[in-house]
Amino acid sequence: MNQQQGICYLTGCGPGNPGLLTLRAVEVLRQAEAVVYDNLINESVLAYASPLAERIYVGKRSGLHELKQEDINRLLVELVSAGKAVVRLKGGDPFIFGRGGEEAEALQAAGLKFEVIPGVTSGIAAPAFAGIPLTHRKRAGAVVFVTGHDCSKESGTVDWAALAKLQETTLVIYMGVKNLPHIAQSLIAAGKSPDTPAALVQWGTLPGQRRVVAGLGHLAEAANAEKLSSPAIIVIGEVAALAEPLSWFDKGPMSGKRCLITRTREQNSKLRQLLAAQGADVVELPMIQIKAVPGLKIPASLAKNYQWLIFTSPNGADYFFRNWLAERDIRELAGLKIAAVGPTTRAQLKALGLKVDFVPKVYTAETLCEEWPDRSTNGKALHVCGNLAEESVMTRLSQLGWQVDRLEVYETSEAAGVEERYREVFSAAPPDWVIFCSSSSVRHFQKVANGKLPPGLKIASIGRITSASVREAGWQVNLEASESRLEKLVEELAGT
Repeated sequence: MNQQQGICYLTGCGPGNPGLLTLRAVEVLRQAEAVVYDNLINESVLAYASPLAERIYVGKRSGLHELKQEDINRLLVELVSAGKAVVRLKGGDPFIFGRGGEEAEALQAAGLKFEVIPGVTSGIAAPAFAGIPLTHRKRAGAVVFVTGHDCSKESGTVDWAALAKLQETTLVIYMGVKNLPHIAQSLIAAGKSPDTPAALVQWGTLPGQRRVVAGLGHLAEAANAEKLSSPAIIVIGEVAALAEPLSWFDKGPMSGKRCLITRTREQNSKLRQLLAAQGADVVELPMIQIKAVPGLKIPASLAKNYQWLIFTSPNGADYFFRNWLAERDIRELAGLKIAAVGPTTRAQLKALGLKVDFVPKVYTAETLCEEWPDRSTNGKALHVCGNLAEESVMTRLSQLGWQVDRLEVYETSEAAGVEERYREVFSAAPPDWVIFCSSSSVRHFQKVANGKLPPGLKIASIGRITSASVREAGWQVNLEASESRLEKLVEELAGT
């Protein structure tokens, strides 16, 4: 989005589950020239941002200092004053304990345009995902949202005594885990029964969500026993007793399983969605990155020189047609037949309006050659692939009398920062499974792991070729998909 006058979109991205992101939030992220984001923003949300957008982190994490709010305000004013379309990405809702009001005031004072895009606040989403309705005709007719951040200070602004006297009211407390003992003590001292149902929900809406339910007087002790900590929402009121009977989110077949996915950042989206739909806790560790071959020029006279185009990966189809359509008309390929290695590659081509003439029954390059439908001799085919593709297509089809030329349209290399990310992943809660969808991912993972598979980690593979690479690394394949499709891989993984 290039406009003379800049604008800032104060955007709530919800509590972390990318499925709760609003359509408007996705729209402005795709148009953004700069994205200013906080801590705890899900990588899946950032993936919607334009690859050309400047990304500016202003949150707090280990080893780095949090930018002061005044500095964030000044940064937003500078970016918008420069004529940029800026997305200020905030967890939850920007106007509910998000300091979005202060940022709006700073922009307004500078005479700059802004728009507020509400998000699903964690105080609503986390209880809902934990089976807790905040209002209920027989239990609660009102809800109060309150911060528990500074309640232990004498200067705290929350009147806990007044809140304790509210009847049939649900209290939803943000940022209160550290001060939970003080909160409970203050409410009980003001007359709230220690047996009042209460709940603490950690990582609400995410596959790693955990919760504990207890009487108000024992909630802090129960949360401590379960080792629950921030980020979390506290719910106090009769509705908290419904958490167990109305529980729904943690019922998936892969609930409690932590899966590490190693595809490129761009390709992870579908696999992540499939796993999350089964209840898995998904961790991303892209081992490879893919980019177009520099200076790629596809010959114009393909239809005159070849009878078939062979695509053995979705990436090949993607990068080939990106290049072709940038300069040429799709009709120039009229007369060429198209072969695709499997349904994912076929779907990529179909999305472009292209008919695929041949897909093998088993989705491998070897089977493609074994089942090759055109048995005429002296035929010519162009194999569109990446720099790491094996020569098997050329070798096997040449044995049938075909001439096969190779056109590399993309390059695969090790992802940037992978070693640091690997240490982060395995120093936290270790994954139960690592999922490999290509031999190159296996090789780079082996390199980063120094050849040693982390203890207890199981391996799931997309198919035979990837499995062969796993075994070459000296590791065991615990699950190999019966069909080389993500859907089948996840389906079978969910059944383990």
